[in-house]
Amino acid sequence: MREMTPERFGEKFGKAYLNDEFYTEDTQVVKDAYAHIAAVNERLYDQIPVDVIWCENDPYDDYQDMNSRVQEENVLYVFAGGGSPTHMTKEQNIKGRAVHDWFGHLKHNVNFSIKGEFQKWNHMKDRYNDTAQDLLFTEVVGQRCAVSVTHDFSEVQQRGFLAPQSWIDTAFDVLG
Repeated sequence: MREMTPERFGEKFGKAYLNDEFYTEDTQVVKDAYAHIAAVNERLYDQIPVDVIWCENDPYDDYQDMNSRVQEENVLYVFAGGGSPTHMTKEQNIKGRAVHDWFGHLKHNVNFSIKGEFQKWNHMKDRYNDTAQDLLFTEVVGQRCAVSVTHDFSEVQQRGFLAPQSWIDTAFDVLG
């Protein structure tokens, strides 16, 4: 058996994400988790201490570009294009992206790699209830893993499902 590496984890989880192996978006539990995430993000968004500007195009080349520009300009640019999860409004999703970038990536100085997205999720997860943590694992880590399979962010649709505990445990073992 091959050793589980971050790349192998990304490939396995990414394929499962893309193939809807655990898709549960229309359950009431998932709808309630999205509502909880939106409420927490709304509070956190109001705490971002720099101006937030929504952009229709991806505003950064990579994490270093985001970090440098935020420090230089005292502005956080947030991608406002693309789709939104079924149970969030476009505004809720964009605010969630800003919270994700500010309180996750920038606050903890983690990049956009699979390991960086896991670390971001792990640093932020306790702000949300248990069910929302499982959904956010999919939204954050799962979506990034899917991009590692397709190599094209625009090809990856957001999918709302609760990550199986075995995936989260494996992520801690491989990415933690």
